[in-house]
Amino acid sequence: MRSAVTHNNNFSFAKKTDSGNYYTSLSFMDQEGIVETSGFKRTTARLNAEESFLDNKRLKVKVNLTASQINETGVPNGADAGSDGQLIIHALMANPTQPVFTEDGDFTNFNLNQNYNPMYLLDIYDDHTQTLRVLGNLETTFRIIDGLEYKFNYGIDRSVSERNSTIYPNATDRTPDGAYVQNNLESESVLMEHYLTYRFGLNKSKFEVLGGFSYQEFDFSGTTFSLIGIDEKGTGVAPEYDPGYSGEQSGVSGYAQRNELQSYFGRLNYNFDDKYLLTASLRADGSTRFGENNKYGYFPSFALGWNLDNENFISEIDDIDQLKFRMSWGRNW
Repeated sequence: MRSAVTHNNNFSFAKKTDSGNYYTSLSFMDQEGIVETSGFKRTTARLNAEESFLDNKRLKVKVNLTASQINETGVPNGADAGSDGQLIIHALMANPTQPVFTEDGDFTNFNLNQNYNPMYLLDIYDDHTQTLRVLGNLETTFRIIDGLEYKFNYGIDRSVSERNSTIYPNATDRTPDGAYVQNNLESESVLMEHYLTYRFGLNKSKFEVLGGFSYQEFDFSGTTFSLIGIDEKGTGVAPEYDPGYSGEQSGVSGYAQRNELQSYFGRLNYNFDDKYLLTASLRADGSTRFGENNKYGYFPSFALGWNLDNENFISEIDDIDQLKFRMSWGRNW
């Protein structure tokens, strides 16, 4: 165990103009783990921008982009970690009067009832995970005429991860010939939305009518392969850099999955004299997860509201600032 230190470094720049705002930042975090060799490092870059175009700012564009790279170094602390796993348990069971190393510089053999030298476990085990993740969002709003507005939104979340776990040949009762496992994971989520909104008033009545379409796609895939009988630590080429260099293949597997969701929706908001409110909506969701004969679900709803604080018989009461009654209903089929 050790006293872990965390370093945080941040740099940012912001600018504001008559037509937009801009912000960018770069940060780095280096966090040591309390167990020797463990740690977490993350580098993050971020860009936020908003700009208006055309007369009277009829077109507005917003961009948000974040990219991060994460490097993690793990320790044998699980049932599948090798060397009987659970480094912490071995550390707690270790004889505190025994030295870590012998006079020859080798690790002291703690092997009593399968209790191993915890520093030896750290030495024969390598676990590195690298993850790259990108999140992006683009939003545009265009005022077609007064009261009529179109909005488009696009978002993406993509992640790629590779984990390399190595147990070098060792003197323990588990995987004495050594083993190597590589896991590769990829995921991507894409969102596209279209909105058309019309707002208008008539005497004491205010109307807002919205219609839209949304589409989401989710992709997941992964591969795993493993080797046994790898080279001693410090000899040859480390398996994570050349998995085919040494060892015997012991397993290969993979999977891929795609799910989609698309939605149609509409909504009406009605406001009379800021007292009486009505909202009615209908949404239809279709998903690849639904059954073959039931690909869509329909979700109608409506709500009634009454701003009592705007009524004369309530507004005259000094102790009441806001009072509203609301009733709603919804179902699905």
